[in-house]
Amino acid sequence: MTNARKLFVTRLVHTVIWAVMASGIVALPFLAWTDHFGWALAITVMMAGEGIALGCSRGACPLTAIARRYTDDPSPAFDIFLPEWLAKWNKVIFGALFVAGEIAVLTQVQGSLAIASSVALAVGVVATALSFAVRRRG
Repeated sequence: MTNARKLFVTRLVHTVIWAVMASGIVALPFLAWTDHFGWALAITVMMAGEGIALGCSRGACPLTAIARRYTDDPSPAFDIFLPEWLAKWNKVIFGALFVAGEIAVLTQVQGSLAIASSVALAVGVVATALSFAVRRRG
């Protein structure tokens, strides 16, 4: 397989994963308002996992490192099929939407699910913040 083909496949996989995660983030407030807290918790846990993955990868998605093997393109969207502006501001935009969605969830849910959701949110936020700090120093 050529490097161009490997890059295409990597970008495609990255885009599909991004679409699932972005959809989950956008869905959070709607899940909260319709009392689908189990799904909201699943998305929160998924995003905490993403925060940990980013933290372990110095602030970048692990798929970015794979895509980098196949190109030296410096653009923000070299590793994903997104518009340049969205690839550049992706973490800021969807990080803010995630926090807003979690606030919606936490204002609606009560009891042990609220505690679990709060813990997962805290893990995700701390891991993502650490990934930014490590990336800036590195």
